[in-house]
Amino acid sequence: RFYRMRVMLMYATNPGNPCVSTAYGEAEDYKLTVLPGEACPAPTEMHAENSTPFTADLMWTSDAGNYQVRYAPHTAESELLQYDNGTLGTTVGYGGTPFYWATMYQAGSYTDSYLSKVTAYDCNEMTGFVMIYNDGTTAPENLVATMRVAFTGANSFVDFTFDQLVALDATKNLWIVFYNQSGASYPAAAYAENDNIIVNNHWISTNGTTWNDVANLGVSGHGWMIRANIETISINGSINDYTATTYPLTDLTPETAYAAQVRNVCGGNDGESDWATTLFTTPSNCLAPSNLQTNR
Repeated sequence: RFYRMRVMLMYATNPGNPCVSTAYGEAEDYKLTVLPGEACPAPTEMHAENSTPFTADLMWTSDAGNYQVRYAPHTAESELLQYDNGTLGTTVGYGGTPFYWATMYQAGSYTDSYLSKVTAYDCNEMTGFVMIYNDGTTAPENLVATMRVAFTGANSFVDFTFDQLVALDATKNLWIVFYNQSGASYPAAAYAENDNIIVNNHWISTNGTTWNDVANLGVSGHGWMIRANIETISINGSINDYTATTYPLTDLTPETAYAAQVRNVCGGNDGESDWATTLFTTPSNCLAPSNLQTNR
């Protein structure tokens, strides 16, 4: 369910009504997405810290009190979802006001896996958000991840990496949605499709609810430059029961990529949550000298 929220500021007084006009103040509109609650939600903010060649601390946020942990070396099996040809054709805006633009990768075009990062062409400076949805046909549904992003006008592709991998259901469409909260009037990069028209790479919206083809706004023959980086994770490590939210990982191998997973054990009819997953790499056991200097 979607809600609209308006925050209004008026000089020297309380507006009292969010729809009044004022000469001295400002108003900002927001879209709120309220999701149904989960009986046993997965841990959040999962990451590895204090990594040495042989140990690391696995940390997460949860109040479940009982957890299961597993980890193992990870051999990268990645897949890049991409429609664009890599060449900037034009930049798109919506009259200087914030808007949403999105790419949708159809169900079945990728495997059951995890989203590790989103790659987009940075054409103009802006700050906003990238949102990941894992359902919906003519509009995105089932929000599964949100991250604040900033473009700098680098005129190149930039990566936006999630701290915690985003689990995906490949039987449903994958939407990658960008929103420009502030900054340049033309933040959305598009490439010339020529004769290869991809309708699921044209989505645009002014409110995040009603979506249209950008061609209907006069920008025809162009598609967004938004890519998805997919990771396939397979962990065969033993499952360890634990009761704290920091788990010491031991007996690691230097310069090795690892995948680690944690799930909540809620008990009763609620059972266990989905696994939360993160990736990390141990440093080398042979470090270069530091504080190198000469005396004259």
